[in-house]
Amino acid sequence: MTDSSEFIDILKRLGLTLNEARVFYALSGGGKSTAKSISKNSGIAREVVYQVLPSLHRKGLVEEIVASPKFFQALRMEEAFEILLRRRTAENLELKEKARKTLENWRELDSSDEEPQTIVLPPREDDTRWRVAFQKAKSSVDLMIPVNKFLQWPHSYLETVLDEAIRKKLKIRIITDEEAQDILLKPSADFSSSLAAKFGHANFKFMTFSPRVELAIFDRKTCFVCTNKVNQIKDMTWLFTNTPSIVEMASIYFEAFWLHPTRLAELFAW
Repeated sequence: MTDSSEFIDILKRLGLTLNEARVFYALSGGGKSTAKSISKNSGIAREVVYQVLPSLHRKGLVEEIVASPKFFQALRMEEAFEILLRRRTAENLELKEKARKTLENWRELDSSDEEPQTIVLPPREDDTRWRVAFQKAKSSVDLMIPVNKFLQWPHSYLETVLDEAIRKKLKIRIITDEEAQDILLKPSADFSSSLAAKFGHANFKFMTFSPRVELAIFDRKTCFVCTNKVNQIKDMTWLFTNTPSIVEMASIYFEAFWLHPTRLAELFAW
């Protein structure tokens, strides 16, 4: 059987102060009571009871009965838990949104102080930088990647990235091979219909050959470049850079293929 200390602990964890939890628990087991009776039956000082009851009433956990003397009645415990859980959920959602906005402001300040750097990322060590790059992106993401690499990314991760991109109204451009058209138009177990729908937010250009150079450019400020021909993302070695001159060269390369994807794909095919 659950004892009073466990109930009081749960009430505290749901947002009540210790005194609020003690008074509510004492009142919940005694029907209608006056403040004097609550104090007498619970051992809680009368002045504490008088201080706490208005707070419990404002929170919707205690009803005041107009009489002389004034009586109070607690909601049923399950009703109280439901009210407190709803309030806690709302507070958590509000806190999550505040944390998201604070983090975005922090990233904006943090990114303004970044030193130019160019780093070779060994296989399996690029994931964090990719995630940060997507999170920091404010206006655009340009990708040049074969469709078979699309299918290797976890779908939950892709959906999260696309949801965030849609929320931030990012401009997404993707250059890939023609096989992607069938996958986008005919979703399967490898590429769900919900994921295909979210890719509708992106603009595509299709090549007759798989891209020789794989690129990811974020806000034309940072980019990832890979030229080694491997079939698995986990085996790829990426060059990461935020050096303006290198990012600009990568952007020019991407723009050329965006304008003439078929012609340049044939010219640069292996």
